[in-house]
Amino acid sequence: MPNRTLEQLYSAFLATGDEGALEQLMRRSAPALRRLARRLGASSEDADDLVQETIVAAIAGADRYDASRPLLPWLKGILTFRAAKFARDEVRRRRHYASGVDDVATAPAGGPALADDAAGRELDADVRAAIAHLPKHYHEPLQQYLLAGRSPVEIAQGLDLPRATVRVRLHRGLRALRERLLRWTSLLAALLLGRPASAQSALRAGARAAGGLALATAVAVFAAWFAQSWSAARAAGPGVEARAGSLADAQEPSLAPEQPPRLERAPALADATAATELTVHVLDESGSGVPCVGLVLGPNHGRDPVLHRRRAVTDVLGRAHWSGLEPAEFLVTADRGANAFVALRAGHNEQRLTVTGGTTVTGRVLDPAGHAVCGASIWLSDDAAGPWRGNDVAITDAAGAFTLRHVPAGAFLAARHATFARGDVQRVGTASASAAIELRLAEPGGALRVVVRDERGAPVDRALVFAGDAMDAAPLWLAQGAAPWRPPPFEQRTSADGTAVTAALAAGRHPVGVRAAGHATSTGFAVIERGVVHEHVVLLRTGASLRGRVVDPDGHPVAGALAVFRGADPAASVDLACDPRGGFVLECLPPGGGDVAVRAPGFVPQVTAVAGTQTTEPLRLVLARARHLRGTLFRADAGQLDGCRLRATWPASALHAEHDVVPAAADGAFVFAAAAAATPSLEVQLAGEPLWRSVDAFTTWSGDEATVQLPATFAATAWLAGALRCHGGRPLAHARLFVCRDGDEWAEIGRTGADGTFRLGPLPPASWGLFAETTSPELPTVPVGTFPLAAGERRELEHTAAATGTLDLELARDDGEPIGDVAITLVGAQLERRFLARTEPRLRQALLPGDYLLYVMGSRVRWLEAEPVHIEAGAEAKLRLDLAAGTRCTLSLQGLPRAEPGRALELRLVERWQRKWSATFTLAPDAPFRLGAVLAAGDYELEHVDPAGVSWRGELSVAHDGDGAPILVQMAPR
Repeated sequence: MPNRTLEQLYSAFLATGDEGALEQLMRRSAPALRRLARRLGASSEDADDLVQETIVAAIAGADRYDASRPLLPWLKGILTFRAAKFARDEVRRRRHYASGVDDVATAPAGGPALADDAAGRELDADVRAAIAHLPKHYHEPLQQYLLAGRSPVEIAQGLDLPRATVRVRLHRGLRALRERLLRWTSLLAALLLGRPASAQSALRAGARAAGGLALATAVAVFAAWFAQSWSAARAAGPGVEARAGSLADAQEPSLAPEQPPRLERAPALADATAATELTVHVLDESGSGVPCVGLVLGPNHGRDPVLHRRRAVTDVLGRAHWSGLEPAEFLVTADRGANAFVALRAGHNEQRLTVTGGTTVTGRVLDPAGHAVCGASIWLSDDAAGPWRGNDVAITDAAGAFTLRHVPAGAFLAARHATFARGDVQRVGTASASAAIELRLAEPGGALRVVVRDERGAPVDRALVFAGDAMDAAPLWLAQGAAPWRPPPFEQRTSADGTAVTAALAAGRHPVGVRAAGHATSTGFAVIERGVVHEHVVLLRTGASLRGRVVDPDGHPVAGALAVFRGADPAASVDLACDPRGGFVLECLPPGGGDVAVRAPGFVPQVTAVAGTQTTEPLRLVLARARHLRGTLFRADAGQLDGCRLRATWPASALHAEHDVVPAAADGAFVFAAAAAATPSLEVQLAGEPLWRSVDAFTTWSGDEATVQLPATFAATAWLAGALRCHGGRPLAHARLFVCRDGDEWAEIGRTGADGTFRLGPLPPASWGLFAETTSPELPTVPVGTFPLAAGERRELEHTAAATGTLDLELARDDGEPIGDVAITLVGAQLERRFLARTEPRLRQALLPGDYLLYVMGSRVRWLEAEPVHIEAGAEAKLRLDLAAGTRCTLSLQGLPRAEPGRALELRLVERWQRKWSATFTLAPDAPFRLGAVLAAGDYELEHVDPAGVSWRGELSVAHDGDGAPILVQMAPR
């Protein structure tokens, strides 16, 4: 009967157990049920699970069906109920995992809850025993699915297996398990449906289902049908043509707030052994597991640490697991300040990390209207990793709340969500036992579906996709060295069909970068609209790979040498350490090639140009040994030299560190490995002294030998103490204190306490300038003054700042579109110190009267440089700036001569239509001729004046609809 109705198919299966009827019922009802699940906010994978549960529940509850009414509306009612319950259970589950405490309900002795618990324990034991008799590869998926309540998608992510593999194992495992659990079939259904394991209610449901075997058959048939249809859908693959759809119709992943943090899958390293796996246990000082810790596992040497890194987040017991690794040395790093090198052997490996101290952070995530947001992911990065790297480690509960333990001081936190665009990054303050933090999300945005294919049109699996601004791709710096704290980019791996989907991005233009082994890197831009899922297709060209080996002049390998690749495309940059044999591999060179720079302590850095074509012969790089600079330090006052340090400062370079610090021996001897041919500038820091002081005036060089004779005035015996207050007597609390000795550069030396007090020293006799910088909008940044200090003097001072004015600043785009990420710096016009550093486009700040210069950098607006601002006491300065829309640009310079060694190149960009500065740049003499900026559409001139006074100029044009390719600027003398 090929034309049977849904109602007839349903009745036929209940009456006779006809599996064919059940399969037809599933095929014909699933599309409508799945569409309903998606409209209710379920992800693609969760919708599939809800459809399965709906069919099983309909069979278990057959006695509640009214045969006089249509079947499909009844099924939709069951699915709606299941979706609501799923959302509630998911919130409880995440709160349970976040807290690490079992959620146990209490009931009177002998009551129904006790009977349910007993049945649940009996079922749990029987299920575990039955699973143990199945083939080994079914154990973990079935235990997580049936006993832990995890979805197939979560299981696939946790085990680092393809989703298809997990679905098939669940399907086949359930078939085998059915034969061992006939007396428990109804209870098994209760588990599958997420209900409490009540023996009486489950047995009643089994009776209504016309026998336990019928229900088990339904589970198995559905699993077989779903695995088949799911595999067929995957094989079809997405279309290559770009298209956009509404968020409600998005297929993978959903923009629903219930999305958990996704664990990335990385490409397996060469000769990967599936049997090699690693479990990491993150423990606190008491030995208890720490949940929600973000971990990064990467190759310790020889390979690109970004391309091959793998991420995980610890579970409620503090465990994280990786499989499919190769026996090699890895570095595992936790975002709570712990790391370890792991030498993996074939088989199972375990590693323990212990985290100490830190702050327990409790927080809430709010939408722009101030409402709590459930299902937001919490991104965390410790200070050492930088504000643009980190992991999604937790998910907010129904109240928008989250808790993280052992968070290090200075760590960065941000919230990301499936519907609302990312909010600003917040920083955890100084170390304390606990801290409360509030994270705000931005306006609703749109999603981006990136489809990655190779030149033949085949999908590229496990390609690394970056969507959104990345500070490590093009660092942005403001006046006084301020760097904006911006939300990190979305970083994901493509699935087997070559796709990766972000959650919400703010409306506007976003950079998209893709890297994959064996392919050239790709960068471009995608335009996002609010409430729309955009598809961005990336075609990767076959790329070059390069193997290299770094050796010394005798041919011995230089283990641990740092190999750096730089090309015209910032997204193709690679930094990696050489392996013990001095070897390294670059696996995705861009077509245009670039430079490989290699450096190691005790050797002279070297740069080699490489082409962007396939390379078969390994590159052999021979590093010359650096000369050693030796010297002796003497003190005229016969003071102790223990604890003294010396710092050598080399001319600016992109190849080596600017500073090198070495201790002085008890007899004053010291030695440096020269990083450059030039003679360095020397500074000394005496034991207990907070500042470095130049000793070039007291240094005599004889070839590579130096003698440093410190005068008696270098003895540090003076102290400066006191209290700082705002106008009206409030303490200037927790302000950063900077000092300047005899007009030299400023250096941070300490902070004021909660009561505004401070004590600085020991200091040498000199004229000391004192400057206090705050981060509070209500407190001004205060230049305190200049104070002469004699040897042994202890000066106490009380300083109250003058009456302040207020800056009311609002930034907007002149076209009315969202302004995007911005970073603001205010610098004193007379005293060139930073008075303000913020990241919000609307702010109020108390300031001392005077003249200032305003600097603004943004990801979507033209940069603003040195805009005058005047503040008067007791007055409010309202400043609204409408900034032109900007485009992220990379400028590739040609024709410009190299600067002399040790001399940086200074350039400025001028808007031709206004003859106004747009940005200034400084390039190290050996850095690539490449600049990054956000520029408004229009024509520009880039200017440089060389040491001989010759003016070099180049013209360029910027368009809003550029393809993201570097803009060539031909420089010539004028």
